[in-house]
Amino acid sequence: MLSSISLRHMRVFVAVADHGTFTAAAEVLGLTPSGLTATIRQFEDVAGTPLFDRTTRQVTLSATGARFLPTARRLISEFEEALGDLDALSKGIGGTIRIAAAPSVLTRILPGVISRFVDEHPDARLRLDELNAGEVHEAVARNEADFGIAGEWHALPDIAFSPLFSDRFGVLCRPTHAFAKRSAIAWSELADQAFVGLGPESGTRAMMAAQGSFAGDA
Repeated sequence: MLSSISLRHMRVFVAVADHGTFTAAAEVLGLTPSGLTATIRQFEDVAGTPLFDRTTRQVTLSATGARFLPTARRLISEFEEALGDLDALSKGIGGTIRIAAAPSVLTRILPGVISRFVDEHPDARLRLDELNAGEVHEAVARNEADFGIAGEWHALPDIAFSPLFSDRFGVLCRPTHAFAKRSAIAWSELADQAFVGLGPESGTRAMMAAQGSFAGDA
């Protein structure tokens, strides 16, 4: 049964993939070559497919093994992160803070904030996920992020929205366009204009749509 596959199997699998031979992987993990070989064989038997192609000189990943390797790395990383959080929380010294944010927030606002936070809380760890506004809200709702920073999207149950700052919007157009010499433009004036914009899941696009209909994307 696949449920019998353990973290030990994945650690051994990743070690062999990284070092290219069973002997080298066994040495790094502190196992005997025969014990490591048995673990890989058990893993392959349970998975029902070979994870490595073996020759007398080297061991290479099979197509299935190559596809599974990134997943194995991620699972090991998440497990180690969870253990680190548990240890930190038990000692009262911090943990991992998961932040979901829109690209503009990550590049323009968070760098300075994160720098100050790390200086003040050296034992805390941060994980940043770059998502669009809709995905930010969903990540918080699914408890995949501790909090998110994005434009207001739509009401979701059990999600509190607190304004942090406001921003201005501008119109970019040709020098010959009627808007070029204007200092202010009403949203309603954009209703019959074709425009180049972000996708429908972005906070900016959602806010624009809330102001009225547009002719379409150009």
